[in-house]
Amino acid sequence: MFLTNGYPDFPDSFRGHFVRRMALGLAEQGYPILVVTPRIYRTSPLFEQDERDIRVFRFPFPSGNRPLIQRTAPPYAALAVYLAGGLRCAIEVGRRYPCALIHVHWVVPPGLIGICAGRILGVPVLAHAMGTDVHTAGRRNVISRMLTRWVLCRAHGLAAVSHDLARDMKTLAPTCGPIAVIPNGIDLTCFQPRDRSMARKHLGLPESQHLVAYAGGLLPSKGLLDLQKALDPLLHAYPELGVVFAGDGPLRDSLERWNCSLSGGGRIHILGPVPHHRMPCVYNASDLFVLPSLNEGLPNALLEAMASGLPCVASSVGDVPRVIEPHHSGLLVPPGDPGALHDALARLLEQPHFARRLAGQARSRVLAFDEQARFREVSQLYRGLLEGIEKPSIGASSK
Repeated sequence: MFLTNGYPDFPDSFRGHFVRRMALGLAEQGYPILVVTPRIYRTSPLFEQDERDIRVFRFPFPSGNRPLIQRTAPPYAALAVYLAGGLRCAIEVGRRYPCALIHVHWVVPPGLIGICAGRILGVPVLAHAMGTDVHTAGRRNVISRMLTRWVLCRAHGLAAVSHDLARDMKTLAPTCGPIAVIPNGIDLTCFQPRDRSMARKHLGLPESQHLVAYAGGLLPSKGLLDLQKALDPLLHAYPELGVVFAGDGPLRDSLERWNCSLSGGGRIHILGPVPHHRMPCVYNASDLFVLPSLNEGLPNALLEAMASGLPCVASSVGDVPRVIEPHHSGLLVPPGDPGALHDALARLLEQPHFARRLAGQARSRVLAFDEQARFREVSQLYRGLLEGIEKPSIGASSK
């Protein structure tokens, strides 16, 4: 059973696509997969049968038609309904379709459901940390830290998408068990350099602009306020410069006002939530990629941009420095430093030969993150838990 905070809500949904890819990959290896996930949008079905006979069960809660992570303040009432509804759904599904293991994606809040459901159903629980669940939700206040620690210390197995995240988990819960480091993988056949002009026509983006791309939630934790400060003088200095935002969130209105404030407008292109199968077009239509996050695990967006052959500027957070070798496969800047971000972007704009050299090295740097290797590592972890054998930490080196 996958117990996850994010899973595609409808055919073109952008949420939780990597969880679905993992479900499909493991189903191909012979694991029957059940998915229990919250229903964020009222139009999403409570039950559906996905490819590879994957059964998806959604439990309703007062979401307000947006994910919990997009709430500026902790929605305690909605969260209580979320936990109660999720636990009931997980137990009902687990009893109807007896499962051997619960794989929790995101430590909190679904980890709370997973530990309780695992005890009631009598099956082991693997808690898989994704980044924001520990870096943000897990540190929001004393209660959230206590709940995160409670899950980490009671799970039968632990995994993290980055080494940095695994260290944070150990700091929060020093007595927790060994942590397998299994970064998210990407489909390298899907994300690769392709014709830029065709990609721009497909997305309706101007052919004449030099486009900087960002992909992810439009959230303060993604460093978008710093990005605006860094880009504002560059947009005035380079009339041909434009910015593409692929994603949605509470800062969308602020970005739209920013676009209106620029002379003539049409410089900031907000695509909204982009279905994952269209993301290759976003990268292929762009000239460079930026990810100014204040915290991360190992972001898929960065791996996808590098696989697409883009020169990248990213904050030196999480395991990003394990992927970007400075001045060789990309540029790193300190998080929360708009001045350094401005200088890095300006260098790529002013030195096109240097930018092309970084782009040439970017794809080779991420070849080790093929998703099929990640599915095999998860399968190995499953076998260890199902056999009751304690396994040492595993995970591919990001070198």
